[in-house]
Amino acid sequence: MSWFRRKPSTGPAAESSPPAEPEPVVEAVAETVAEPAPVPEPAPASVRGPVLLDAPADPFAELGDADLLAGTYSRLVPEERLSRGHLRYARPVAPGLVEVLGLDLEDAIAEYGDDQVAEYGPVEDLWRAGRSNLRRVEADDRRTLERDGGRVEVLLAESPYLASTLLVLDEVVERVTGQAPDPDLGVLAAAPNHHQLDFHVIADDSLLPSLNLIAAVGAVGHHDDAAALSPDVYWWHHGRLERLTTVHDGRIRVDATGEFGKVLEQVGGEPPTEPA
Repeated sequence: MSWFRRKPSTGPAAESSPPAEPEPVVEAVAETVAEPAPVPEPAPASVRGPVLLDAPADPFAELGDADLLAGTYSRLVPEERLSRGHLRYARPVAPGLVEVLGLDLEDAIAEYGDDQVAEYGPVEDLWRAGRSNLRRVEADDRRTLERDGGRVEVLLAESPYLASTLLVLDEVVERVTGQAPDPDLGVLAAAPNHHQLDFHVIADDSLLPSLNLIAAVGAVGHHDDAAALSPDVYWWHHGRLERLTTVHDGRIRVDATGEFGKVLEQVGGEPPTEPA
């Protein structure tokens, strides 16, 4: 069992100013982007990750079954959190992200370890409760960013579970926009830190500039927040998440091959040839 501080000292929802205007990141989409713009250097590990707390009395043992399930949330964490033999119950979500379980407390999150899952399971009941509670998480603030024909919705919240609603992205999109996304075209999404979720619903030729914009916004949100989660952009379609961007040597690269490349062509974009 691990303990993490629930709230940041200064959460993004507490800021009144809009997100910083990012510099362009992706000028063209291909398996390898020619001369992509650099992304910010990662913040030191000492200020990026959740803060481990001194563990008080075991909260799992103090709660009845109903209260335990009511406080259990599905939670995304970086893939590198996993180590051999640790959190064996965790579920892979997409490259770079895994789903674990957390017990929500007033000022902290007690992460389920393998021992707690074995003792308080069955794990299927815990996963079911985690997703059910996650569906109740809503943003405190919504901001729309537009630039060069691109458009991105930025959701912010004090809740440390907002980014984890990436797991139910289609439901989030329908609640925020009033329309369910087209599962064939899908949605671009980024979860740069635990208090931020960015998305763009794919519908027309704004896809390419929106990909550029969401990659830039995500890079800034990941670099500037102590609760950093992922710098990458993902593509949701038919209930699946595929990673579109990765960071190599401080630069963002985009994979527009496969099904996503076909969608890009369908809505009016055209992946350029791979640079020589």
